[in-house]
Amino acid sequence: MCTCNRNWQGADCSQRTCPFGLAHVDTPKGDLNHDNSITTGSTIVGSTVYPYGTQEKYPSMSVTKSGGATVQTETAHFYMECSNKGLCDRKTGECECFDGYDGGACQRASCPNDCSGHGTCESIAELAAAEFGNIYELWDADVTMGCACDSGYNGADCSAKSCKYGVDPLYTDDTTARVTTTTVRIESSAATALSGTYALKFYDVFGEDYTTAPITVSQTGASQCTHAVTALTALPDSVINGVTCSGAANGDAISTNKGFTMSLTFTQNPGALKQVSERASLDFRHTIRHNSYIHIHY
Repeated sequence: MCTCNRNWQGADCSQRTCPFGLAHVDTPKGDLNHDNSITTGSTIVGSTVYPYGTQEKYPSMSVTKSGGATVQTETAHFYMECSNKGLCDRKTGECECFDGYDGGACQRASCPNDCSGHGTCESIAELAAAEFGNIYELWDADVTMGCACDSGYNGADCSAKSCKYGVDPLYTDDTTARVTTTTVRIESSAATALSGTYALKFYDVFGEDYTTAPITVSQTGASQCTHAVTALTALPDSVINGVTCSGAANGDAISTNKGFTMSLTFTQNPGALKQVSERASLDFRHTIRHNSYIHIHY
C-alpha cells in the first residue's frame, strides 16, 4: 500500500489535502476506519488526514491518563479541513468556501457586500478594541468579521448613509442655520518670504478627520482661498458639500509675502464642528495662529 507524503492522500496518493482551520461548527467525520459503524469515545489513528488521531462522531471530550479517562472542559472548534465551512478540491488542494466565508482554509466569516466600499472589514477583536479599548479574547476573536463603516455611513454592510443633524432652529430662538467658521492665519517666522506647502485637517460632525492634499503657498496674486476651497471640496465621500472662503487676497496678506489670513465657513456641515487644524510640510517654516467661532445666520 502507498504511504503518502505530507498533504497527500488517497489509495495512490494522488489527492491533495486542503488547509485546516478552527471549525466554525463541529460535525461528525463519518466512518473513518470503514468498520460500518460511527462510534464515539475511541480515537481513530493512522489516518493521513488526521495523523495524530481523531474521533468519528464528535471531537474528543476526554483524554486517557494513567488513572483512566478524564473529562475535558471547553472543548470545541477542533481543527477541520476547510474549517468545516467549505469543500476540498482534491486536485488543487484548495478550499471552495461556502457563501459567507473567506480565507485559504475558509477560516473567517465574510463581511457583507465587502462593506459596500464605505468601510473596512475587521475582526471582532479589532472592532472591540476600537470601541473604547474593549478586549475580546474568545475563540473567534480573529474569525468573526464585521464592517467598520466610514464616517457618514452605517448598517451591517455600510450601505446606509447617515443623515445630517444639527441644532433645532426653534431651540436657538428662530435661528435658521448654524454653521462653523474657522479663521486660519499662517505667518512666516523666517526672514525670507513664506513658501512651501501646507494641508488642512477637517473634522466632520461625526468626529472623523480628513486631511487635504498639500496646498502650495503663493503670494504672487493668486488667492489662497481658491486653493483651500479646491482642496477641501476634493475630500472623499463628499464630506464637504459647501464651503466659502474670505480673505487670503492681497488685502489680507501679512506684511510683504509674510503670510495670510483666511476665514472658512462650512455652509453645508451642520452643528458645532471641531476646529480645522493645519499641518505644514518640513520645508515650510512658519508660525500658525488661529481662532474659531460659531456664526449664526438669522
